[in-house]
Amino acid sequence: MSISGIQATSTYDLLMSLAGSTKSRPATPASTDSTAYSARNSRSSDKVSISKDAWAMLLAEYEKNKPADVPATESSEEAEESRKAEAAPDWISGYFFTAPPLGSRGDWFEQQYPQAAAAPASMLSEYGKRIMEYWQAIVKENGLLELSVDERYNALRVDKESIEALRQQMAERVRSDPVLVDIMQKIGKVVQ
Repeated sequence: MSISGIQATSTYDLLMSLAGSTKSRPATPASTDSTAYSARNSRSSDKVSISKDAWAMLLAEYEKNKPADVPATESSEEAEESRKAEAAPDWISGYFFTAPPLGSRGDWFEQQYPQAAAAPASMLSEYGKRIMEYWQAIVKENGLLELSVDERYNALRVDKESIEALRQQMAERVRSDPVLVDIMQKIGKVVQ
């Protein structure tokens, strides 16, 4: 649909375009006694009035077409549970490449990991695939997924004996894979 050159795919889009707004949730009018709500188009001096019925239609269409529910900010308890559920031992990060800090230059990876940057992408992909397969196998074989979140967190982040046993299992698997050992030498990684 189009009004005065404004193209829109829905009533909501049209009304929001006329109002000069983005697709964020429209504010509910402070008073429902007035017969019209006005919005000034930021691109021109045209004034648009929206009746109560149109405003109700706008809100109804917004509710119908809004994106999937975005979870509200997690409570501190939920955030703690999430952090625990995603826990991994510190040593596992040594097998991966860290992400560049925000605002880093485009050549950050080359500067941080020159050997890996010089390697073919297929080699880096094979490396990542093998490391993840070994780690997932260790997690499965040790029954870590069957544990409660707290028990898994304890096994991966608190219990030093458990953490060391997992590290040794991973190191053994890595060392027993000659292809992976060769790749690691070429990209500058060491067995953790």
